[in-house]
Amino acid sequence: MRFHSSSPLGDESLTPIVAALQPLTADLLALYASSKLAHWNVRGPMRAPMHKLFDKVAGDVLGYADAVAERVFMLGELAIGTPRQVSMTTRLPEYPAETVDGLMHCRALCSQFEQAIVLVDSARDVADQNGDPDTYDLLTQVCRGLQKWCAELAAHTQSG
Repeated sequence: MRFHSSSPLGDESLTPIVAALQPLTADLLALYASSKLAHWNVRGPMRAPMHKLFDKVAGDVLGYADAVAERVFMLGELAIGTPRQVSMTTRLPEYPAETVDGLMHCRALCSQFEQAIVLVDSARDVADQNGDPDTYDLLTQVCRGLQKWCAELAAHTQSG
């Protein structure tokens, strides 16, 4: 169902853009859930700083998901985001829920971030190919944020 959009783009451009953004919303919400799982379940001597780190990561990722979902709304569609929709739509692999070690969480999250970055790049290409610089710019910001956190998580797994 398409609602009014102030976008100057026609349906022939909006349809593939929204089709790229809907699963991306699910991917980012799944990444948020993985980050929160790490936040809740981290154990070991580095628990306190890792607990805080994973909470910051989750907060930023939730912001990215919110921005993408709001863009879907601005383009005249209903955003997806129920737990069932997310689980059925995300392209990210299942997070290893039994993980408790902070460094293992960093590795698992970094892997998911790397995959999410590829998915954001793909959606950004769709926006570019369909003449939507606003969505392209939004996804560039999301990509930068994901890259920042991926680098931070990876740095925790490397020795000096």
